[in-house]
Amino acid sequence: MQELKKRTDQGDSPYNLRSCAYLDEFNKQKIVYKEISQELSFSFASEDMLILNTAYMITSKDSDELKWLLMLLNSKIINWYYHKISTQLGSATRMLYMNVVRIPIIRFEKNTAIFDEMNGYINDKNHDAVDDIIFRLYDLSKEEIDYVLNFASIS
Repeated sequence: MQELKKRTDQGDSPYNLRSCAYLDEFNKQKIVYKEISQELSFSFASEDMLILNTAYMITSKDSDELKWLLMLLNSKIINWYYHKISTQLGSATRMLYMNVVRIPIIRFEKNTAIFDEMNGYINDKNHDAVDDIIFRLYDLSKEEIDYVLNFASIS
Protein backbone atom coordinates (compact mmCIF):
# COMPACT_ATOMS: atom_id res chain seq x y z
CA MET A 1 0.00 0.00 0.00
CA GLN A 2 2.81 2.45 0.81
CA GLU A 3 4.30 1.91 -2.65
CA LEU A 4 0.94 2.71 -4.27
CA LYS A 5 0.60 5.93 -2.27
CA LYS A 6 4.00 7.11 -3.57
CA ARG A 7 2.92 6.90 -7.22
CA THR A 8 2.62 10.27 -8.96
CA ASP A 9 0.19 9.05 -11.63
CA GLN A 10 -2.74 8.26 -9.35
CA GLY A 11 -6.25 9.64 -9.65
CA ASP A 12 -8.72 10.02 -6.82
CA SER A 13 -7.28 7.11 -4.85
CA PRO A 14 -4.00 5.18 -4.78
CA TYR A 15 -5.72 2.37 -6.72
CA ASN A 16 -6.90 4.65 -9.51
CA LEU A 17 -3.84 5.12 -11.70
CA ARG A 18 -4.92 8.43 -13.16
CA SER A 19 -7.84 10.75 -13.23
CA CYS A 20 -10.06 10.25 -16.29
CA ALA A 21 -11.27 13.60 -17.64
CA TYR A 22 -13.89 12.00 -19.89
CA LEU A 23 -15.33 9.52 -17.36
CA ASP A 24 -18.75 11.24 -17.42
CA GLU A 25 -18.99 10.59 -21.18
CA PHE A 26 -19.51 6.87 -20.45
CA ASN A 27 -22.79 7.79 -18.71
CA LYS A 28 -24.28 9.36 -21.84
CA GLN A 29 -26.00 7.99 -24.90
CA LYS A 30 -23.28 7.24 -27.41
CA ILE A 31 -22.27 5.83 -30.74
CA VAL A 32 -19.80 2.97 -30.33
CA TYR A 33 -17.52 1.21 -32.79
CA LYS A 34 -14.83 -1.47 -32.69
CA GLU A 35 -11.24 -0.78 -33.62
CA ILE A 36 -11.06 -3.68 -36.09
CA SER A 37 -14.04 -4.95 -38.08
CA GLN A 38 -14.92 -6.45 -41.45
CA GLU A 39 -16.84 -3.31 -42.40
CA LEU A 40 -17.76 -0.03 -40.81
CA SER A 41 -20.25 -0.74 -38.08
CA PHE A 42 -21.38 2.00 -35.77
CA SER A 43 -24.04 1.28 -33.13
CA PHE A 44 -26.13 3.25 -30.69
CA ALA A 45 -25.54 2.51 -26.99
CA SER A 46 -27.58 3.79 -24.06
CA GLU A 47 -26.31 5.54 -20.96
CA ASP A 48 -26.03 2.33 -18.98
CA MET A 49 -23.73 0.57 -21.45
CA LEU A 50 -19.97 0.62 -21.09
CA ILE A 51 -17.28 -0.18 -23.62
CA LEU A 52 -13.92 -1.78 -23.07
CA ASN A 53 -10.57 -1.50 -24.79
CA THR A 54 -10.45 -1.76 -28.60
CA ALA A 55 -13.80 0.04 -28.80
CA TYR A 56 -14.46 3.74 -29.08
CA MET A 57 -17.36 6.10 -28.52
CA ILE A 58 -18.81 9.34 -29.81
CA THR A 59 -21.09 11.32 -27.50
CA SER A 60 -23.40 14.28 -27.82
CA LYS A 61 -25.85 16.10 -25.60
CA ASP A 62 -28.42 15.86 -28.39
CA SER A 63 -29.88 12.40 -29.08
CA ASP A 64 -31.25 13.56 -32.48
CA GLU A 65 -27.74 14.58 -33.46
CA LEU A 66 -26.42 11.14 -32.47
CA LYS A 67 -29.10 9.38 -34.52
CA TRP A 68 -28.33 11.60 -37.53
CA LEU A 69 -24.62 10.90 -37.18
CA LEU A 70 -25.25 7.17 -36.79
CA MET A 71 -27.13 7.06 -40.09
CA LEU A 72 -24.37 9.00 -41.84
CA LEU A 73 -21.59 6.84 -40.41
CA ASN A 74 -23.30 3.60 -41.44
CA SER A 75 -23.96 4.80 -44.99
CA LYS A 76 -22.38 3.35 -48.13
CA ILE A 77 -20.68 6.63 -49.04
CA ILE A 78 -18.92 6.86 -45.67
CA ASN A 79 -17.92 3.19 -45.90
CA TRP A 80 -16.41 3.83 -49.34
CA TYR A 81 -14.64 6.99 -48.19
CA TYR A 82 -13.25 5.41 -45.04
CA HIS A 83 -11.73 2.53 -47.01
CA LYS A 84 -9.91 5.10 -49.13
CA ILE A 85 -8.27 6.92 -46.18
CA SER A 86 -7.66 4.12 -43.70
CA THR A 87 -5.44 1.16 -43.04
CA GLN A 88 -6.78 -2.16 -44.29
CA LEU A 89 -5.78 -5.40 -42.58
CA GLY A 90 -6.53 -7.92 -45.30
CA SER A 91 -10.31 -8.09 -45.31
CA ALA A 92 -10.64 -6.09 -42.09
CA THR A 93 -10.67 -2.34 -41.52
CA ARG A 94 -8.89 -0.58 -38.69
CA MET A 95 -10.96 2.21 -37.18
CA LEU A 96 -8.37 4.57 -35.77
CA TYR A 97 -9.35 7.92 -34.24
CA MET A 98 -7.01 9.80 -36.58
CA ASN A 99 -8.99 8.50 -39.57
CA VAL A 100 -12.48 8.61 -38.07
CA VAL A 101 -12.16 12.35 -37.42
CA ARG A 102 -11.32 12.85 -41.12
CA ILE A 103 -14.74 11.58 -42.22
CA PRO A 104 -16.55 14.51 -43.87
CA ILE A 105 -19.77 14.89 -41.90
CA ILE A 106 -22.67 16.98 -43.15
CA ARG A 107 -23.72 19.46 -40.47
CA PHE A 108 -26.73 18.42 -38.46
CA GLU A 109 -29.68 20.81 -38.73
CA LYS A 110 -33.03 20.21 -37.10
CA ASN A 111 -36.33 21.18 -38.65
CA THR A 112 -35.23 20.89 -42.26
CA ALA A 113 -36.84 18.76 -44.98
CA ILE A 114 -33.82 16.42 -45.04
CA PHE A 115 -33.90 16.09 -41.25
CA ASP A 116 -37.60 15.20 -41.35
CA GLU A 117 -37.03 12.72 -44.15
CA MET A 118 -34.13 10.99 -42.37
CA ASN A 119 -36.01 11.11 -39.07
CA GLY A 120 -38.66 8.92 -40.71
CA TYR A 121 -36.04 6.19 -41.13
CA ILE A 122 -34.46 6.27 -37.66
CA ASN A 123 -36.08 3.02 -36.53
CA ASP A 124 -36.51 1.62 -40.03
CA LYS A 125 -34.17 -0.93 -41.59
CA ASN A 126 -34.52 0.57 -45.08
CA HIS A 127 -30.83 1.33 -45.54
CA ASP A 128 -31.21 1.96 -49.29
CA ALA A 129 -33.65 4.81 -48.66
CA VAL A 130 -31.26 6.36 -46.11
CA ASP A 131 -28.34 5.97 -48.55
CA ASP A 132 -30.38 7.73 -51.25
CA ILE A 133 -30.95 10.67 -48.91
CA ILE A 134 -27.27 10.77 -47.97
CA PHE A 135 -26.18 10.64 -51.62
CA ARG A 136 -28.31 13.76 -52.16
CA LEU A 137 -26.77 15.43 -49.08
CA TYR A 138 -23.28 14.89 -50.50
CA ASP A 139 -24.51 15.99 -53.96
CA LEU A 140 -23.23 12.90 -55.77
CA SER A 141 -23.83 12.41 -59.48
CA LYS A 142 -25.41 9.21 -60.88
CA GLU A 143 -21.95 8.00 -61.93
CA GLU A 144 -20.50 8.65 -58.47
CA ILE A 145 -23.42 6.84 -56.82
CA ASP A 146 -22.95 3.85 -59.15
CA TYR A 147 -19.23 3.80 -58.31
CA VAL A 148 -19.92 3.79 -54.55
CA LEU A 149 -22.64 1.14 -54.89
CA ASN A 150 -20.33 -1.06 -56.98
CA PHE A 151 -17.65 -0.72 -54.27
CA ALA A 152 -20.21 -1.58 -51.59
CA SER A 153 -21.25 -4.74 -53.44
CA ILE A 154 -17.67 -6.09 -53.71
CA SER A 155 -16.40 -5.11 -50.26
